[in-house]
Amino acid sequence: MKAGVNDFMIKPVDPGELQVRVRAGERVLRLERELDERNAALDRINVELLSRVYETMKRDVSMAAIVQKSLLPKPRVLRGFTFQSLYLPSNLLSGDMFGYFPLDEAHIAFFQMDVSGHGISSELISFAFSKRLWQERHSECLASTSLVNEHALPIFCIPSRSSPISIGNFPTNPKRSHIS
Repeated sequence: MKAGVNDFMIKPVDPGELQVRVRAGERVLRLERELDERNAALDRINVELLSRVYETMKRDVSMAAIVQKSLLPKPRVLRGFTFQSLYLPSNLLSGDMFGYFPLDEAHIAFFQMDVSGHGISSELISFAFSKRLWQERHSECLASTSLVNEHALPIFCIPSRSSPISIGNFPTNPKRSHIS
């Protein structure tokens, strides 16, 4: 039995019992064959389904990368300064984001962020953060908002060609330590 025997008979062999056992063995072999065929069919379906899911995800991530790049600032001239950039993410998507915008007639704000990780989650966090910065760019509360906290990089302001560049972190609300 330990060598792989499934069944045995003791001599003298009863022809009726032999016939029943042979049919049972044939049934087992047929069921094993059907099981193998069904498993092979399921494997083909799974490969096909996974291929379609992979292609859909690949297409979605590629589209997200295009959207992310479209959100980056375009080359332009502000206050007599020409701004250009080169963006080379380590993956198709990343948590890297940067931008600049006029704060008022005399100041230009710059921001750069790198959300930990790679992929869609990091990209979405950096997108949300930069969108919020962009939405509040004209707000007088930008300097005290919890958006820019002690963990954020400094914002650089260029008042004009004749004034020096000022660099500094905006003051933060010490009671809040998260991005809202």
